[in-house]
Amino acid sequence: MPSTPDVITVPALVVAWVAMTRAPRPLRRRLLVIAMVSLLGAGLLGAFTVGLLIAATALSSRGVVTAATVVEVDEHFIFTLPAGGRWVTTVTVSFPDRSGGVVVATYSNYDRAKGLRQGASITVVYDPLEPTRVRDAARDSRAVDVIGLGLMALACCAVSVFTAVRWLRTKPDEWAG
Repeated sequence: MPSTPDVITVPALVVAWVAMTRAPRPLRRRLLVIAMVSLLGAGLLGAFTVGLLIAATALSSRGVVTAATVVEVDEHFIFTLPAGGRWVTTVTVSFPDRSGGVVVATYSNYDRAKGLRQGASITVVYDPLEPTRVRDAARDSRAVDVIGLGLMALACCAVSVFTAVRWLRTKPDEWAG
């Protein structure tokens, strides 16, 4: 399954490419479509960035560190555009929460398993208010995800502003295409 930014970015790029290459469309309309699609992409990427930040701060501020046992490791390669692909490791762990109950939770790393196998003991951080929200205590790739999503949102904003300014500056004789 492709990651969230790829799900948003690829259709936006396709729509922008189609809008720019279709000859019958007037220039002014193409610029408006590109500005709107870029603004929509910036809004969606911004929302995902904020959601990821909220989840990261919840674990950082009230997270509890505990030992966990690996129940299952699923390592697979995902093809993505434009990068070509990457490894994703989904790890299911079980651990005791504060009340003594056993919690089974899953987290993903965008990396190879690197020797992580079923039955291994690892250290995890979990949210006591939502014990299924968990991450590996040794690795946290969310900072990179937040920076990447934020940069993509800014790029979409820049494209939107650039095309909107160009749309406003087009002369009536260029409107026909």
